[in-house]
This record gives sequence, structure tokens and C-alpha cells, in this order.
Amino acid sequence: MALVYIAGVFFLILFLMKLSHWQRIRSLRRQGVYPQPGQASMSDVERLVKAGHRIEAMVCYRELFPKAGLAEAKETVDALNR
Repeated sequence: MALVYIAGVFFLILFLMKLSHWQRIRSLRRQGVYPQPGQASMSDVERLVKAGHRIEAMVCYRELFPKAGLAEAKETVDALNR
């Protein structure tokens, strides 16, 4: 029974982390920093990197290239950051 509670708490924490990320993206969209759904481009990724939003730049890159993995997105963002 304790294992069920531990699993429930674990999934609750994951959900809250994801919710926080969604809210951050939504806030950046309202500010005009993050592109609207379906309107992203590589220039948006570059702009996010230059503004210091590396994680959001990786998310934007993965929206552009759905088959890209996290490692590829990180490498691309790191290359743009140099």
C-alpha cells in the first residue's frame, strides 16, 4: 500500500513540474517572447537563446523538428549559444 502512495506522490510532483513549465511557456507567449503554436522558426530559437531562455529554445526547436531528440536540441542550442 505504501508503494501506491509513493507512486502517487511521484506522479503528482511530475504533473506539477509539467504544469509549471506550461505556465512559463504561456507567460512567455503573452509577452511575445515565445512564438505562438505552429508559428515557430529557427530565428525564434536563436532569439530565445540570445535572451537567455535555453530550455524554452530547446522546446521550440523540438516543436520545429518533432523527430529531434533532446540531445540534438541541446547540441543545437549550445552551438547557437557560442
